[in-house]
Amino acid sequence: MNHVRPNDVFLVGHPKSGMTWLEFMLAHLLPQGRRHTPALRDLNRYVPSLAAYGPSDRLRLWPHVLRTSPRLFSTHSLFDPRLTKGRIIYLLRDPRDVIISHHHAHTSPNPDDAPDLQTFTAQEVGKPDAWSEHVEGWVDNRDIAHFCLVRYEQLLANTRRELVRVASFIQLACHDADINRALEASRFDQMRRKKMAGSWRNELPDDARQIVETAFGPTMHKVGYRLEDTLRKAG
Repeated sequence: MNHVRPNDVFLVGHPKSGMTWLEFMLAHLLPQGRRHTPALRDLNRYVPSLAAYGPSDRLRLWPHVLRTSPRLFSTHSLFDPRLTKGRIIYLLRDPRDVIISHHHAHTSPNPDDAPDLQTFTAQEVGKPDAWSEHVEGWVDNRDIAHFCLVRYEQLLANTRRELVRVASFIQLACHDADINRALEASRFDQMRRKKMAGSWRNELPDDARQIVETAFGPTMHKVGYRLEDTLRKAG
């Protein structure tokens, strides 16, 4: 009732890595998503969040026992070896943009009460589930037999190619018309995200950027994100 099926798919990422966008496109490619038209407000019907039934460290799949395979779930959980019995899609995003996106979400309800970006950044990098721990837990773990790494930046740059690659990894039988439908449904969101890509260069003060790069620098280097000081020296 509560076990992971070999063809279960878990979309994993640190918060504010762009998961909702990828979930929405994949929802259109699932069998039930091709029969209906998924909307953001009912996305959990197609791609259930594991956190919807309690803390992310509690594996609660029993409410979805009647769902046909492949079942697709989303989670922000730190590395959980139980999930590796299925297939893992890990969405990776530059932590400097993650901080900006998280700050926007945190400040929008009550901007007058929100901490400034430098204070917010210092708080975020010190959390036990910070970006580097999340990324290294999943990317470095050698027990994952079926693992698909998706870079947010590449997803933005060539959305079709990356979506086709992920669909193939999930073993979804999709036609061009299905891919086109998913892309068209997310077109406005994609355009908005492209305008925000790399926004840390304009929005993240140097002091805050240095906090991120000092805390996460080794992990950033490991997964291919260059530090600004390195870029400046190279230039």
